[in-house]
Amino acid sequence: DLELGGSLVAVPIPLEDQADAREVENAIEICLERARREGVRGNAITPFILQGVKDLTKGKSLEANIKLVKNNAEFGARLALHLQRLPAKL
Repeated sequence: DLELGGSLVAVPIPLEDQADAREVENAIEICLERARREGVRGNAITPFILQGVKDLTKGKSLEANIKLVKNNAEFGARLALHLQRLPAKL
């Protein structure tokens, strides 16, 4: 019996690290339209959109994503430290 279970922990990006939501949403819409016009499909769509959004936001979207990843890693490490101190059976 594996007794599988899990938890989902959502960690939002800190306010000071957020990119402007409207700017990013507008950039995504522009890139989606460009992708449709240019026939970009399949596994090419994600890098196409990410590059376009990065370009249209002058790198702010990429900076925000990097800060989000770092924040998630830091939070995950702190959570792991706390969880390892719990008794094996609750």
